[in-house]
Amino acid sequence: MGALVSPVGRPGRLRINCLVGLCAVMLALAGTTGAVSASAKGAKVSHLGNPPAVLRHGARFAVKFRSPVPPRFWLSRDARHGAADVQVKAKVRIAHRRGTAKLRVPAHLATGTWFLVACPGSSSHGCATSQRVGMVPVPHRFAQPVHATTKLDSAAVHTATIGSAGGMLAAKAANGTRFTLSVPKGSVPDGTKITMTPWTSLVAGGLRGVVVGGVQLAPEGLALVRGATLTITPKHAVPLRRQVGLGYSGGGAGLQAVPLGPSRSKIQVPVAHFSGYGLDNSPTGPAGAPAASDDTGFYDSMLAQILGDLRDGDMSSDDADKAVASVFDDWLKAIMADEVPPGLTADDPARVAIRDLLTWARDNALITGAGSDSAAIRDRVMPTVAKLAHGIYHRAQQRCVTNHDITEIGRNIVPQARDLALLGAPVPTSELYQCLRFKLELDSQVRYDAGKVDSSETGSWQWHYQASVEIKPDLSAPVVSGSVPLDGTGDGTYADASGTVTTTGDCGVNDEHSTTTESLLSGVANSVQVPGLTFTISGQTVGDVKLDLNSSATEQYQVQEKGDCQSGPTNYDSARWWTDVLVTGVIRDGTTPNPDGSMGIDLDRASGDVFAQKTLDASDGGGYSGTTTLTLIHDPPPAP
Repeated sequence: MGALVSPVGRPGRLRINCLVGLCAVMLALAGTTGAVSASAKGAKVSHLGNPPAVLRHGARFAVKFRSPVPPRFWLSRDARHGAADVQVKAKVRIAHRRGTAKLRVPAHLATGTWFLVACPGSSSHGCATSQRVGMVPVPHRFAQPVHATTKLDSAAVHTATIGSAGGMLAAKAANGTRFTLSVPKGSVPDGTKITMTPWTSLVAGGLRGVVVGGVQLAPEGLALVRGATLTITPKHAVPLRRQVGLGYSGGGAGLQAVPLGPSRSKIQVPVAHFSGYGLDNSPTGPAGAPAASDDTGFYDSMLAQILGDLRDGDMSSDDADKAVASVFDDWLKAIMADEVPPGLTADDPARVAIRDLLTWARDNALITGAGSDSAAIRDRVMPTVAKLAHGIYHRAQQRCVTNHDITEIGRNIVPQARDLALLGAPVPTSELYQCLRFKLELDSQVRYDAGKVDSSETGSWQWHYQASVEIKPDLSAPVVSGSVPLDGTGDGTYADASGTVTTTGDCGVNDEHSTTTESLLSGVANSVQVPGLTFTISGQTVGDVKLDLNSSATEQYQVQEKGDCQSGPTNYDSARWWTDVLVTGVIRDGTTPNPDGSMGIDLDRASGDVFAQKTLDASDGGGYSGTTTLTLIHDPPPAP
């Protein structure tokens, strides 16, 4: 080891080299003994630069220092050199008492706060300590999530509808704490109903201090493209060093520290998605919050600690800026490397990545003061957010087509399209609802047997009517409350329209009789209209399928009267007997005709591509028999 630093043991040569302008450069490894120790007596490290705020295990970094001899380096919990410190290997280059050390974070360094310490040679005196908040390696394993139990004040609920223009919502807790949510423009789609409900209490294991208050924001999980800011104003002031922001998801899952804005006069919490947020009055500051249970919680807790020190005056603005920048850089690299790749092919990882990218952007905008419109921030994350959102949208379209699951439209397709519009990547309306396409197959075979009711009749008629109707969204009509009008028209045909019925009548004079013969010749020009198709969607369940049906189907009959009473010419008559039979079947099924003359038919939900179906019985106990089958097929084009 001593041979690597031979210039140190030969000071005369060193001075000579410097005199001729070729100063020798000392190269040393941490742990060097021998000549270094001899020359370190009485030496002092007068300056030590700050390492990055966050480093991963095994990562390399460099710091500058001032020392007459190559120093050794340690990581210390308490910023003082001691027996419990962890020595760090280093490559050192030094000239004229100024040097640079390249160090590597130990692979098995425990998670926690560490300070870098440099001591001259092997001496434990004359050491210098980094001034910035200590390094906290990203943990190999996170703590188990802490679940918070909250009680909400239903009497203090406040609701507002906020759109793309932005807006504000305020609420007051029973203890006098006030909350104001500020949503910037372009953060949520138009017509977004937002609810803020103050807590009456929050209880969680491991939480130190007194909970000042908080709110539950709904709808739960709503991602805000440009974030929002929650300002908390306690009735009684909370000392800066005791202010700790809290956040959780769902009904209290994953309680953890969240950073507060840098302002000393306002308590501001950056909000990137809706869940629960609040304020704790902790005697130990952010250190008293539950341990992080995931990457985002870890980086948020780091920021909370840095900003807590800044707001409390324990850290200079310059050091805080550098530390914050280091945290944000490492955090973004972690999201891009660990979360984005799986999010490109699966929905749940994509939502996690989007949530964390938006959290990164919102935290960055508030903490650095750049604001939600900062191009420098948005350009780093929003293209990736849009790519992930489009992936969720595209996969939902595919599932809607392949699995015939139209609930994807309300659950994923429309919400993602709204987000994409806010991100500057709108989806064409014609593409948005294209999965809402159906085909109605109608097949009716009805027969009338004369004589079953009236013995004066003989013969029969039979109708076999078929139609296929394409039903699709009417995009010319407005979309009201998420309801898209569906209608369609298709041609109908008679596969069979035939038969003759003869009626024998009494002339009323003596025994004279006459007969009327009505022959069904054919069906004539006609169509089937579907002025409306409706159904309800609740979660992943579709029900209450109703089809409005009308038809202009007519038949042509030849009518001829003969007999003792009177013999008339042959007449031709058009009638809608088949339609009348269908209406009779609809009424018997429990549904009455609509005011516009169409028939409202309740269909039975089916499965697969057969969306719904119904068989109407034309049997009336008299002469009519047969069935009319309606099959509604989900028939969308290929997914975009």
